[in-house]
Amino acid sequence: LIALVLIITFLFDPIRKRVQILVDEYVLARPQYETLLRRYNQELTSVAELEGGATLLIQYARRGVPHTDVQLFLPDTEQFYYQPYPTGVDMEIEADDPFVQLLARDRGALVLADEQAWPEEWRPHRTLCQQMNAAILVPLLSNKQLIGWITLSRKHNNERFSTEEINYLNALADQSLLGIERVRIMRRLENRVAEMNDLSRFSQAVNTTQESDPLLEIIVADSLRLLQCQDFAIILREPGTRQMYTAYYIENSRRRRDYEGPDKLIKDPHIQEVLTTGQMLL
Repeated sequence: LIALVLIITFLFDPIRKRVQILVDEYVLARPQYETLLRRYNQELTSVAELEGGATLLIQYARRGVPHTDVQLFLPDTEQFYYQPYPTGVDMEIEADDPFVQLLARDRGALVLADEQAWPEEWRPHRTLCQQMNAAILVPLLSNKQLIGWITLSRKHNNERFSTEEINYLNALADQSLLGIERVRIMRRLENRVAEMNDLSRFSQAVNTTQESDPLLEIIVADSLRLLQCQDFAIILREPGTRQMYTAYYIENSRRRRDYEGPDKLIKDPHIQEVLTTGQMLL
């Protein structure tokens, strides 16, 4: 009996060792997701700019799911549309697009690699998903608000996405929300401080400037900087005649004095409505 045990051990021990080597190689070859997530969280806490957080997110998505092309879509500063980051691809997706509304309803990664298995509601968006080269969509949702999404292409080596990779992407998205939201709050606070400084400077200018033209120049300069526009006009109403005229006119960032003056009357009903109601029109 002892001899038999020794023979079995002698025969099967090399097989066991070979299997163990194969298992070790497989495990070591796969990304260590817990380690990646821990490192990502540590690096994310030191990011102070949205661009830095976006770059970090793309890097860790590529590390966890190699052999794919990763894109991150973020809203523009006015949140009118979403565009790829970094902005090297000419693509804009309107914020009210049905695709965006549908994605905001899904929490967790959506696998689109097998087109035959697509959910029925996603089939009308086939062309857009192809334009994004999206085999996986991972929404970034904060309080039911879509602040962006990640897309991954099909793997270059034609492997299927594993359950571990999908779980990793979901965890990565959840961790990203904290960092992105923190940066967005910091940016809003910075913008608010800048607006308060502008209002303070404008108030000082009003109190110290007696002539109307320098005062209008201050208003125009601050407005152009805040609105980041090239065309701008100031319309005034003559108290005596109640007629509206162009007091200051900017076209392509240049002043056009030939469009200004009490004789440049305004008949536009939309402008009349703004002056009458005091309400902004878009």
